[in-house]
Amino acid sequence: MAADPGAKDCWCGEKKFPRELLEQIPEEAVRKVCICQECLQNYLNEQEISDASYQAAESNS
Repeated sequence: MAADPGAKDCWCGEKKFPRELLEQIPEEAVRKVCICQECLQNYLNEQEISDASYQAAESNS
């Protein structure tokens, strides 16, 4: 996570973040830090892998 306290606009202002990812931010850091683009992309990639693994397991049942 990174933050620029002086920033008025940020790339993340136009993005939608999964609730599960936002819940990983410590309470004392909410609205004080940013989730970087790389962290968002890594999370989304992990979710795709998890979803694909789940679907494959369901197909084999």
